[in-house]
Amino acid sequence: MKRRILLGLAAIVAVIVIAAAVAPYFVGRVAEGNFKAQIARINSRHTGVIVHVDSYQRGFYSSEAKLSLTPQAEMAPRAMQLWSILLGSQGKPQFDLRINHGPIAFAAFGDGHVSFMPVLYTAEFQGEKLPPMSLVGIFKPDLYVRQSFAGSIDSMLNVPAGRYSMGVLGATWQGAHMETELNGAQDRMHYAGSIEPIDYQAQNPSSGENYSGRIKGFGFSGDKQLSKYDFWTGTSRFTFKGAEFKVNGQQVTQLAGGQGHGEIRETADGKWLGGSSESVQNGGTIRGWRFAGLTFDESASHIDAALLRRFLDRLNAAARSAGTSPDTDAIKQALPVLGRALAPAQATAHLALAAPDGRFEVRARVSFDAAAPAATATQAFSLLDRINARATLDFDRKLVDGFSTRVLGGAEAARTVDQVLDQWQQQGYLKTGPDGREHSLLTYHAGEFAINGQVIISGSDDPQPGSPH
Repeated sequence: MKRRILLGLAAIVAVIVIAAAVAPYFVGRVAEGNFKAQIARINSRHTGVIVHVDSYQRGFYSSEAKLSLTPQAEMAPRAMQLWSILLGSQGKPQFDLRINHGPIAFAAFGDGHVSFMPVLYTAEFQGEKLPPMSLVGIFKPDLYVRQSFAGSIDSMLNVPAGRYSMGVLGATWQGAHMETELNGAQDRMHYAGSIEPIDYQAQNPSSGENYSGRIKGFGFSGDKQLSKYDFWTGTSRFTFKGAEFKVNGQQVTQLAGGQGHGEIRETADGKWLGGSSESVQNGGTIRGWRFAGLTFDESASHIDAALLRRFLDRLNAAARSAGTSPDTDAIKQALPVLGRALAPAQATAHLALAAPDGRFEVRARVSFDAAAPAATATQAFSLLDRINARATLDFDRKLVDGFSTRVLGGAEAARTVDQVLDQWQQQGYLKTGPDGREHSLLTYHAGEFAINGQVIISGSDDPQPGSPH
């Protein structure tokens, strides 16, 4: 009886092993179709880059694919220059991928990514094959992707530690890592990563001064979901670990760490988009001048999601039709749609710098005037005519004096700055409040810009007498 049970179990195990060993051949067909579908989906999102599958050689346990990237025709000339720097002067680098078929990717044993969990396929790209003269090729990133039968996709990006030098410039880095998880419907995503410390050295050939420094690293993560009109909403977080910069071995700037978070959200019916963010940097020193911290927060609300998507779709359609960046006429024709999308929107921002000798603060609020005159046959639609902005500037004179003396160049620089501030006070652009702080109110409406009620630029864009420009 025991022998029959053992033989039965052995037969079952043998069937499972044989099925698992043979299945990759048949799964490979499905994997190829899904892989190419993912490429098509990337291209459909108009990221500015077109991914080409130059060849796909399907094997029994694994396949070999060759991909190349080309910029979309509408990419601007400056973006084309950046493209060449990032990926090499040829502009069409080729990437070799190895694709291991599931359900158990036996062929992945050699790359250290083998998983006994059922997968449709895994794919790996090794950065050492990138063009060595490209910026991306210098960092040699490795990419590993795994797709399940349910459609979810996990990816891991690693940048190994390395160094680079060219003439008087040199840098070393301790690597970076990022992981993303995309669900089967590909409408929800989680990501997390870190950039480890980066050191640099440089020399000014004319002065002989040596510059060096360290950026101590970053961390980031987020959770996103696709909105009704294909905008990624959700939360994001980041941390900054600090930095320091030196000249001839002497410390010039030291920055403490910081952190921040942001959110892009939509209303329950998907009609309105909005968001907010807040970041805090925990102080430091600049040429011996100390500050306690720098904070920035902003928010926006009531952006019409459907109209914003229509505006972007029109620009993309115009770019595809022209085979280049949208021309001026296409942008002008689409701007009224953007104006309607922003008409109910409001945005706020707050910047604050704190130091032992005072504070510097800017508060701003922007809205869009839906009642502004519509475009006519003789006057084109102008988004600037619909902006209604108000900002306040408040600061302690002692803080400006300390910054000017220590950072801008000593007592002479401080006297020059004081003279300018005194002149602005005489002209009414600065007012001293009861708390002793300097204050300015800046407004902009229908093309008119004013400081403390004095018009600097009228709606006709003519500078007024007394303008500091």
